[in-house]
Amino acid sequence: MKTFICLICSLWLSFAVQAAELKFEPATPMVAVNQQITLAVSGTNGEVTWTCLKGVIQGIGNQVTYTASGEIASDVVTVTDIVILNHL
Repeated sequence: MKTFICLICSLWLSFAVQAAELKFEPATPMVAVNQQITLAVSGTNGEVTWTCLKGVIQGIGNQVTYTASGEIASDVVTVTDIVILNHL
């Protein structure tokens, strides 16, 4: 059985900046219960953070390892790209 992962991205900006076009690999990830998959995002401009509702995220930055929970279900993985601009 597989867990379907829904990738959600958000881009937080401290000032108006054109949002980046983010690309996810794999684009439609699926993983078996209690198994792992590598998730990656490119096109980011700042600090990248990952969260999920049911599984476990290991790692930091643009590439992490996701471990599916022990139940057959969909999960939501959120990727946040935080850009902080310093203006003097």
